[in-house]
Amino acid sequence: MCSTEKQKIIPTILSRCQIYDFHRISIPDIIRQLQYVASQEGVEAEEAALNVIATKADGGMRDALSVFDQVAASSQGKVTYEHTIASLNVLDYKYYTRLTEAFLAGDVLMTWVIYREIRDAGFDSLFFINGLGAYLRDLMMARDQSTVGLVEAGEEARSQMADIGARCTPGFLYRAMSLCNDADLNYRTATNKQFLVELTLAKICQSLSPSPNKGSDGEGRLRKIDAADTKAPLVSAAAATAPTKPSAPAATHKATSPQATGATPQAAPQAPAAPQPHVQASRPATHMPAPGMRSTLKMPVFNINRPNETAAATDDATEGNAAGSGRCKPYSQTDLDNAWDEFIDAFPRKRILVNSMRTSRPVRLDESQVGVDLDSEIQLSTFREELGELLQWMRDRLQNDHLTLQLKVTDREPMRHVLNDRELMLTIIKERPMLEKFIKGLKLTL
Repeated sequence: MCSTEKQKIIPTILSRCQIYDFHRISIPDIIRQLQYVASQEGVEAEEAALNVIATKADGGMRDALSVFDQVAASSQGKVTYEHTIASLNVLDYKYYTRLTEAFLAGDVLMTWVIYREIRDAGFDSLFFINGLGAYLRDLMMARDQSTVGLVEAGEEARSQMADIGARCTPGFLYRAMSLCNDADLNYRTATNKQFLVELTLAKICQSLSPSPNKGSDGEGRLRKIDAADTKAPLVSAAAATAPTKPSAPAATHKATSPQATGATPQAAPQAPAAPQPHVQASRPATHMPAPGMRSTLKMPVFNINRPNETAAATDDATEGNAAGSGRCKPYSQTDLDNAWDEFIDAFPRKRILVNSMRTSRPVRLDESQVGVDLDSEIQLSTFREELGELLQWMRDRLQNDHLTLQLKVTDREPMRHVLNDRELMLTIIKERPMLEKFIKGLKLTL
């Protein structure tokens, strides 16, 4: 009998059997056998092509002979490397060699260009990322003479991998293999699979940069803060702008003259000068109001209990700015409509506000007041949310800083319903019942 799970056979059976263990044939042995077959059949075969066939066979000599027969028949007796990888749809390892050179150079954009070439050649991204991980593993094995035998490749491919692997550090190869493994695990759940692979290639390049981690040692990393810089205390903006403590009030009583007391006047001892703190002036100090003072900035307040009340788009700060600037250019209803339409064209993403502005047109009341009649409370709340930006836009376009918007909800007549053809026919039939008999008698349809 033949079994691949010898451990499941009970000992009483195994003790009565002669056991022959079969193993996978190594790639060098398959290559030697294929070279012998090629010489006997009169077929010219490159060693690199036979290496691809042996790798594709995955340790099976029968599969290797079948693949070799197919490639030899399609190549007309001359098996080349280029024809073999094209026939078997195998990704050329030279792509991986170019990628490794780009990794060592830290050229992220070149790795993306090579990845684009691979995709244009018709190879799947998951197949590519798994092949890259296997190639990096072979580089790890080939860089050491004790493990070079673990690389399942021909002598020419082994020597080339040994040269490239000697230029790579073990830490770089470990991180690169780990990133390829993470990309393989996340590939099936990723929404943008191309971006996942490109990000993995960029991370592999970054692992050889001067700052692969968040440390502070080495060129290209964050510069350490010298101990001399930390001696001078830094004063924050809040401390710098804090109000100074008022001096003590002068005494109300008269000081006794030294002649009257008979005491010899002595110089008052001077306190040692306090070291001046180093103030960091990289950012301008924010002027905060002193305690007890009220800020002049006010927000518009709306009464929710009386939503239908006219809402004026003014506040104290805006009025102060208007008085200071003094722009008071006269405007007409046409100018007002043009500024209103320009706002609609400039902000198409504000769909709710724009739709409300199309149905509610502004009306010039006087030199500084503009009235807007709204249909519902929803439109009123929408205008209130965008009131500051809309009002500033209108003032800039009309060159009038005294302009205010008066918003109010008005009760308009409901729009008349337009009857369609069927509704119109039913209405006529209700008024003229004989028309229904006429339609049924002639079997008319609408």
